[in-house]
Amino acid sequence: MLNLIAAFSMSFYNNNKHFLHQHLTFLESIDYDKGFENFLLGLGIPATSANYMQNKTVIDWTKVADQHKFYYDYEGCEEEVKNWLKRSILSSYEFLYTHLSFADPIIKIKTSDFIDKWEEFNLATGWDGLILTTAKGELFLEFAESPRDLYSNFIINPAK
Repeated sequence: MLNLIAAFSMSFYNNNKHFLHQHLTFLESIDYDKGFENFLLGLGIPATSANYMQNKTVIDWTKVADQHKFYYDYEGCEEEVKNWLKRSILSSYEFLYTHLSFADPIIKIKTSDFIDKWEEFNLATGWDGLILTTAKGELFLEFAESPRDLYSNFIINPAK
């Protein structure tokens, strides 16, 4: 049991054998020790962990003027969501910033890596929710833990 607990608490960033590393062409740690929530706030993204208990999101989406949302956990979603992300404005940005766990630093990744393997990034968090943002916070998105809604401040799903 102790080995199982150690495996789950091990940092993704420092574990080159973690499955997500095989999908990354670029990975950089961001030197920021004030927490991911404060990182988001510094970019002007309304984030509060108090909001998490109410609707399982960290971003306070009631304060986001251009808000989009759709359910993403359905049969066939992997390719469909990937194709939507490829056609969205997000694909015009080279890098994204995210945070996978409390044991890991904030990381900078290639947007194309995320788009191609978005589901693996969610899996790496244990399906506990995932937030990504561009460098200046112009675009951001959040995969909620439950229900499995994807929120964004830009259009991803053209039907919604």
